[in-house]
Amino acid sequence: RYFTGEVSSMVMRADENIIRARAELEAVEAFLRDQRIDADLRTSVRQHYKASQSTSFVDQTALYGRMSHSLRVEVASVCAREYLDNVALYQGCSEKLLDAVSVLLREVQFSSEEYLY
Repeated sequence: RYFTGEVSSMVMRADENIIRARAELEAVEAFLRDQRIDADLRTSVRQHYKASQSTSFVDQTALYGRMSHSLRVEVASVCAREYLDNVALYQGCSEKLLDAVSVLLREVQFSSEEYLY
């Protein structure tokens, strides 16, 4: 019984996510249509939107906002330390500085054709 209930719950949540994703995509389509965006740019927006939906991206700011400061520092340190250790600027820095920088870092997604300056 418990297993069946859990499976049913997972299916219901998946259905809710699909419904929400479709509604968001419809809103994007309506925006593109209303703003008279040209076909190439519409295609780029759709591709970016679909790519961002297909990943398991988590809103880190909201997630960290619900954590205590000490827990936030600990989690951020674990998540970001690998990246900071590979940056020459941070070589030899104190643990406190690395923890402080770790808390400020956020993952950002870009499409494959975007340029970063």
